[in-house]
Amino acid sequence: MKYKYELIFLCRWAIIVSVNQGENALNNTEKSGCGYRGARSFVKMLGGVPTLFINGKPFPAAAYMTYLFGRGHYSDFAEAGYRLFSLPVLFAGRWINSMTKDMKPFHKGVFDDRNDPDFSVFDENVRQILGCCPDAWIIPRINMSMPLWWIRDHPEELDGTHERESFFSDIWLHDCAGLLTAFIEHINEATYAPHIAALQLADGNTEEWFHFDLNGGLSASSDISYKEYSEKEFPDAHYPGLPDISSLKTVRYLHGDINLERYLRYSNKQVAGVISYLAGVAKKKPVAEPQ
Repeated sequence: MKYKYELIFLCRWAIIVSVNQGENALNNTEKSGCGYRGARSFVKMLGGVPTLFINGKPFPAAAYMTYLFGRGHYSDFAEAGYRLFSLPVLFAGRWINSMTKDMKPFHKGVFDDRNDPDFSVFDENVRQILGCCPDAWIIPRINMSMPLWWIRDHPEELDGTHERESFFSDIWLHDCAGLLTAFIEHINEATYAPHIAALQLADGNTEEWFHFDLNGGLSASSDISYKEYSEKEFPDAHYPGLPDISSLKTVRYLHGDINLERYLRYSNKQVAGVISYLAGVAKKKPVAEPQ
């Protein structure tokens, strides 16, 4: 069974946030008074393999996902025994590949209107899945790329050349966390909350946390951030500025360019840091069944 833009995939645990804080946090969450009554999920090793557990039981990691909601085949996969569904959701109605021009987004974004968030597309797709598979577990694939109004408000916080947010920007990180919190709060109030098994936090080019320029995110924000990092980690060295990254277009190694090597390592470390931070934001807002 093959459908354009439709995928069966193994979940990527590195960017999936279980809605609880791990196996040992289950009792702690109940004692904290956060009101969590939905699915309790975590990832741990089982037989040497990272494994998703939902409500204490291991769960197959194969999920169904489509970006073309009007052509979704949820019932076909439910009949085939699938119970795990990945559901894309866009914070902004923008194409997921920043390197491809003249492509339209799959659907409108939740926060396209700064004053009036619209969760209707996500809610309707959850209802479609549950209508075909009442015992489904759903993992929202949350594309947190910022809406155009935020991009226009913050020209100094962008990723250089593609009018997208810079992962080095503290302002972006703060505002993205705010949108993520608003999205989770909406889920908390929904009747489908117990079916949300986890949250997959996505951003960057093709929703895979690549810097949007595919070259380490060179920008004014990265210059400020890299300077602070360099002066802290290498206090005896003069800050050399951002590296010349053009050599990466023609060679596959660094030619002994220490500054370039340090920057590339730092730019990847920065991505890991923002994922960790946003995961922490998500875990402080566990998906909860309405009281």
